[in-house]
Amino acid sequence: MHYGASSASHNNKPTMVANDTRYQESMGSQILSFIDKSMINDHYNCKAKCPKASSAKCQNGGFPHPRKCSECICPSGYGGALCDQRPTGCGQTLKAKESKQFLIDKLGFPSGVRDEFMFCNHWIEAPEGKKIEIKINSISHGYAHDGCILGGVEIKTSEDQTRTGYRFCSQNDRNTVLVSASNRVPIITFNRSGQQQIILEYKIV
Repeated sequence: MHYGASSASHNNKPTMVANDTRYQESMGSQILSFIDKSMINDHYNCKAKCPKASSAKCQNGGFPHPRKCSECICPSGYGGALCDQRPTGCGQTLKAKESKQFLIDKLGFPSGVRDEFMFCNHWIEAPEGKKIEIKINSISHGYAHDGCILGGVEIKTSEDQTRTGYRFCSQNDRNTVLVSASNRVPIITFNRSGQQQIILEYKIV
């Protein structure tokens, strides 16, 4: 949890700048991060309720659920009992090729602001040993706010998948290029205002 990058600014310029500037729009998010959840469970010693030997063997950095040790609490973009599956619901698994392809994601309803976010979870995958290049082609107008508090896209290219991915929600983010550390990139779109469209290009590199 964090203030927005321009909180308390008198001229709309940033009052904080992320060490990795690709995280600039992530600051001020209203979405609880996986690391926040993990730290809270550490603080209250909840993880100790699940004996290591008999609890779920969580993948991708997840940890056993303190109230149901046979299932895991998963990082964003991961689901299933062991965090080894794409979350159920909206989204799809796409296979990258050496030629560019497009992910076109529409999320939300035409009007109104909602209390809760809607999410769509996509996986882009490549053969073992390959990496994936993601380029932001377009983002709907009207979502450029600190923390992407109305909608946007999270792109998880880091080797450490417990970390929140880079979040983008501004039209100024068009042509941003990211390269994955592995052969899988979870893409999470989120929205709680109107209907947004996000178009990403992807290919093997």
